[in-house]
Amino acid sequence: MKLYIFLTHGIVDIGGGQLYVSSKTTFLERLGWDVTVFSFTMGEVIIETLKKYASNIYPELAVQPMLYLSRQRNNLINKIAKCTNNYDEIIIESNSITLSIWGELIAFKCNGKHFMYNLNETPRCDESLLPFFKFKYDRKELAFIKKDIVTDFFSSFFQVENTDGYSLAAAYSVQPVQDVDFCQPEQIEVNGRYTIGVIGRLAKPFIKKVSFEIKEFANTHPTVLFNILYIGGDSSGEHEEEKIKEIYNDVNNVKLYMLGYMFPIPRKIMRLFNICISSSGASYYSACEGVLTIVIDANDLMPIGILGVNTKNIIFRDCQDLPVSELKKWISDIMDKKYDSSMINISLPPDSETEAKIFKSHMEFVKESCRHKAYYTDFYSQNIIKKIVLNLIGIRLYSWLWRRFH
Repeated sequence: MKLYIFLTHGIVDIGGGQLYVSSKTTFLERLGWDVTVFSFTMGEVIIETLKKYASNIYPELAVQPMLYLSRQRNNLINKIAKCTNNYDEIIIESNSITLSIWGELIAFKCNGKHFMYNLNETPRCDESLLPFFKFKYDRKELAFIKKDIVTDFFSSFFQVENTDGYSLAAAYSVQPVQDVDFCQPEQIEVNGRYTIGVIGRLAKPFIKKVSFEIKEFANTHPTVLFNILYIGGDSSGEHEEEKIKEIYNDVNNVKLYMLGYMFPIPRKIMRLFNICISSSGASYYSACEGVLTIVIDANDLMPIGILGVNTKNIIFRDCQDLPVSELKKWISDIMDKKYDSSMINISLPPDSETEAKIFKSHMEFVKESCRHKAYYTDFYSQNIIKKIVLNLIGIRLYSWLWRRFH
């Protein structure tokens, strides 16, 4: 019997990571794998296929295991490893730096195969964890969503020669934008107003920066009436929505709509947008809907360009992109009709066949990694103060603080 375990940030709310995990679990189940998913973010599980894993949410996983007392750490490892009984093949996929440490220790406990597939756009290797990640690199048991990320990840320590060998596409064929009913559009004033959509989890770094820049643009165009629609919400314990409302509080020509997480996103909402501002996968799907989409670079939080018009990149810019310009220039150019939706040239979203090919490449990646099982377990914490604080204030509060500032 075969078991595939995901250790991922969250199955709650909605985003590219959740859609990826949902699609891949379905793919694996069709291949005959038993699948389970462990995560740490509390909240509402929106995606139907992930609801069965709601009992596997452990906030403790948000914190690196070496910060716990050995008894606490081992209790959680044993609790997760218990599900591996009676399986003769076990693969553990971890989706972040912290989760990869848990994944290695759990794999050691159950004699499984662990690889890190990091879904973050800008991960960085901490010097204290370099021996671990060099170990995984040498065994080809780590991968990233773009080939350039592995170079940046190790940039402070050594040069990566073959970047192609450490990247895997993250796919999902389920369409985030669909023809579904939604009552809100009738209440949104569109006549005589310019509508800008912003899509993304509200805690993403680009959201706050973009919000201030939209406010500045609105203030310098007082005769234009704007609708600003945000699709995306807070995770448990976050308060970004209130902060965004405060940003626009004194802007008289802006009507703000905070629509929260939506899955699927009603197509009639997307058709209200004159402009969309986003990053990563969300920008791709808005462009596919014919919306002029300004995509934001995950590193410097500046616009890359208009997706499908003058850039093909959804995460980082490259040498073929236009020189960096401020967001207000892009908004102004679109409002001045220098660009229109007929100029968008973008490939269609992956279908189920393409998705299956991508996930098969994931399985091949694992198969071609080092076949001799070995584990890195020499983890230790250099920060005694963090360890003391963790045990003074409790796991739940500390894990929330860890997520909030990391």
